[in-house]
Amino acid sequence: MTRYHQPELCNRLASDYLTGGMSPAARRRFEALLQTEPTLAQALRTWRQRLDDGLLRQKPPERAWDGILARVQPGTGTPVSQRFEKGWAKRTWMGLTLGFGVLTASLMVSLVMLLQQPGPGAPSAAQMAAVLKGPEGHSAVLTVHGSRLVLTAVGPVATPGNKSFELWMLPKQGKPQAVGLVQLRSSDTLQLPAPALLALSQAKGFAISVEPAGGSPTGQPTGPITYVGDVVAMTRLQPGQAHLAPGQGGGDFYE
Repeated sequence: MTRYHQPELCNRLASDYLTGGMSPAARRRFEALLQTEPTLAQALRTWRQRLDDGLLRQKPPERAWDGILARVQPGTGTPVSQRFEKGWAKRTWMGLTLGFGVLTASLMVSLVMLLQQPGPGAPSAAQMAAVLKGPEGHSAVLTVHGSRLVLTAVGPVATPGNKSFELWMLPKQGKPQAVGLVQLRSSDTLQLPAPALLALSQAKGFAISVEPAGGSPTGQPTGPITYVGDVVAMTRLQPGQAHLAPGQGGGDFYE
């Protein structure tokens, strides 16, 4: 029996993998182990299901979409129902099943625990977490670890041809601020400069839009909004807090 039959270790590693708490090398080791360690694979399935179950699956009224679009695409003056009448854009937009940032109590507690309890030897604790809801039941977990922003897709989505996905920070006041181009795959990482980190302290939520290849030409979202979500947990805790009891192992996994 290997150490990866220990439920607590598997739970810790699965949650770190899903929320971006692993380095690229650690992620590759984890993915290789999924092929041979059923307890680890089950822990990952449990965490993914917890995230899926934690987001309310109800279609919001059209006036709510108009409110969201007015915030991220101000000045258009045209209701959502008239702007996305055809093709991929409408299917993507109307396929969203946002819970409007409302999480079950269990998911909120889980995310806060992840922020407070980094795995032993992990690169850093997360300072921020957000859950973004996307089309057709897809979602993405956004976490910030030091100067790294990690976006982990729960159900990867291919980038439309000749387009780019662009991530936006939605501040408590003012217009959206571009964070960078992202890919909705198992995990994508952005290195954030100091000004961007400072701006994130004012984040109320995040959105992802479909833009021309290379990003928005205007500095504001121009294409359909495919993912939106609120910041659900934030902390300034320092890294290094142990989650596993001595002797349980796991710290060397991150090395």
